[in-house]
Amino acid sequence: MSDPHRLSDPYYAQRVAGTINGLLSDVIAIGLLLLSFNYIRLILEYPELLGDPELWKRLVLLLLAIAFIAYDVLAYKTHLALQEGETRPADGGSSPRRILALYFIDLFRIGVSAWLLAALAIGDLAEDPLNAKLRAELAVGPSLFATVFTFVALWHATIGLWYVVEGSNRRNKRLHAAYALGHAAAAFFFAGLAPASYAAAKDLWDLAATGWLALLIALVYRTQVMAFLRSDMERAR
Repeated sequence: MSDPHRLSDPYYAQRVAGTINGLLSDVIAIGLLLLSFNYIRLILEYPELLGDPELWKRLVLLLLAIAFIAYDVLAYKTHLALQEGETRPADGGSSPRRILALYFIDLFRIGVSAWLLAALAIGDLAEDPLNAKLRAELAVGPSLFATVFTFVALWHATIGLWYVVEGSNRRNKRLHAAYALGHAAAAFFFAGLAPASYAAAKDLWDLAATGWLALLIALVYRTQVMAFLRSDMERAR
């Protein structure tokens, strides 16, 4: 029985993917540095906002986004480790056109990760921490949830396309398609949620959105990272 985690063409994993992994790590490090500065500056300038639940809701979303992107790094690195020792393409030969397609899809995936972090940044701060402008910048709501879910759905769709182009097993294609649909459904729901309906039960909707995002991220760790780690550990024995 063939290894379900083996790529069809190990050339990309051995010659190209290291560059992508390094670029992904750099982009994430820069993004987290800028976001950390953004949030820490806000808290230092307006410490009274620590009592605002909207700040904590946004921080939870940020932590979930970081957990999701950390999954990207770990899963990518572990999946590549599973290709060590493979020298022959499973489907008969490497194609420069396919290698370039995979490369550009990976670059787009990195861009989506950066957009996800950017969506959680807080814009220009007002002089008065209690005025409406700052509160509007800080508050979470349907538009922010829809944006976050859209970017995560787009990320999964991009990875699904990567596996289609790469031509490996169907498992990863189906899983990422399912995750993309789960996030896309949430994005459409919150994008279409009536303002009055949201305002009537804001805390409940915020909890539901955050919980759904956390659940899907936990599932992707369970179905992807754990599977890759288990296979890699078995090979190392």
